[in-house]
Amino acid sequence: MAGRFIKDREGRMPRPRDMKLTVIVPRDGGKVDFLRAIKIAKDTGFPLPPNRRFSRIPNNPDERKEIEKALPGWSGTMAAYVEPGAELGKFVIYTDSNSGKRWVFPVPEEFRREKDSLLVAEYPYLVKPEGNDLVISAKNVDCIGQFPAEKAGWYLGDAVHDLPQGEMLNEDNAIINPKARQLLRLAKRVGPVVREKNDPSANRFLRTINLVALPSVKLGLIAETALEPEKGVPFRGTLGEECSSPLDPIFQADILIRRILRKG
Repeated sequence: MAGRFIKDREGRMPRPRDMKLTVIVPRDGGKVDFLRAIKIAKDTGFPLPPNRRFSRIPNNPDERKEIEKALPGWSGTMAAYVEPGAELGKFVIYTDSNSGKRWVFPVPEEFRREKDSLLVAEYPYLVKPEGNDLVISAKNVDCIGQFPAEKAGWYLGDAVHDLPQGEMLNEDNAIINPKARQLLRLAKRVGPVVREKNDPSANRFLRTINLVALPSVKLGLIAETALEPEKGVPFRGTLGEECSSPLDPIFQADILIRRILRKG
């Protein structure tokens, strides 16, 4: 298991080519718990978007209008943390009070004994059932230092995953700063980051980082289905064939997703 220790906000957030986001399950269309979300992602081959990808949605009006249909929704960013001031041990263990399942996040040896830190794994990773436990198996795990202790507040995001880090911001100043994120946390938890719709009229759209939701609750689902084409480069669909527009692979994705959802 490899990873990085993200000590502070120095550095620049990576900007890979944005993937096309597609609503798989809207909030009014059944919704899914996180285990179901992972299964759909595996069956379709369409990744769950990382938290940092959600942060760019507000800058795209068309995408924003579409994605609103699936909010609040699951991201593919898995996070684990323990009580403020407590050291990380070999595992972070959190019990979903609704399902009774224990979510277990193994802590890489180099991060054990770190305090006030957030462990992060980006999809793809596995959630392995072991009796009543659901164990996260990830190839790469990062550790974000200076993870806030307060259960609610506004912070700037780290430079890699755009998750809250560092000192709390004044709320009045944070609301007008598009880079500020509102954190919701518990004493400890293992589970995916949830992005909230919030109030678009109050400059809060997609500003909340929800690290309190039970993995068993049912939310909307969004997936990355295809890359946006670069100028002069043929657009390729999900099966690798050239397409005249990005609408073609989205149509292919819709057919595949419907088949999988029908199978349950």
